[in-house]
Amino acid sequence: MRALIDADSIVHKAWYVVENQPLTDSEKIAEGLEVIASMEMSMFNEAEGELGVSFNGFEYFFTTCTKNFRNDLVNDYKATRKEKNPLLYVLLREYMESVQGNIHYSDTKEADDLIPEIIKLYRLKPTEYCIFRIDKDIAQIEGFHFNYQKVALKNENKEVIVDEYNQKIMRYKGLEYISKKEAFKNFCKLILIGDSSDNIKGAKGVGEKGSEKLLKDKSMFGMWRKVVESYLKEEAGKERLKINIQLMRLNA
Repeated sequence: MRALIDADSIVHKAWYVVENQPLTDSEKIAEGLEVIASMEMSMFNEAEGELGVSFNGFEYFFTTCTKNFRNDLVNDYKATRKEKNPLLYVLLREYMESVQGNIHYSDTKEADDLIPEIIKLYRLKPTEYCIFRIDKDIAQIEGFHFNYQKVALKNENKEVIVDEYNQKIMRYKGLEYISKKEAFKNFCKLILIGDSSDNIKGAKGVGEKGSEKLLKDKSMFGMWRKVVESYLKEEAGKERLKINIQLMRLNA
């Protein structure tokens, strides 16, 4: 089984952990490298344990594009994103590139776009790979997913469990299998809700709960009909829907 890793998210996490610490740049880089190594070891071990297989290939995906095609569709794409320390970010990414064999990036596409391209290129079946990600956009791809976002561990009464120092016990969201229908539903939800982090507005008046209600118990055709109906309520909604499909759809 191949591990397909959204490496951007790993670098972002390492950057987030060390950026505001009272350390020199060289100390931050060393600390960031330790964060990356620890994350990789723990998430790969957990995923292999749950899947009952060992990974025999690792594909790392980066967003290095300087000519993102989405910027040609809208001028303010990702305009709300905060700038990072460019030196620290680049050095951590270069470390990932130097120690791993299979690295994928493009001048015009993001890491999210490249993952389904590699799946098709290698002719991988959904049971032959596991995608490691945090980004919800990638959840529109069928197959095994390991979400390495950390969440608080809770008991059967949905109460947060703490350790002896009264600190929350954190764990990965972990492994799940996303079916073809679930993947399409996730895409429909993205279109309905939009993505504030990428400065993409969804259908007017539709949020997380509203999208779930619209799509519940629908066939794939029924889900898409609800998406179209939601946009057609707006003036020029049809044209905005066409643009949002191009912005958010991965070629899965």
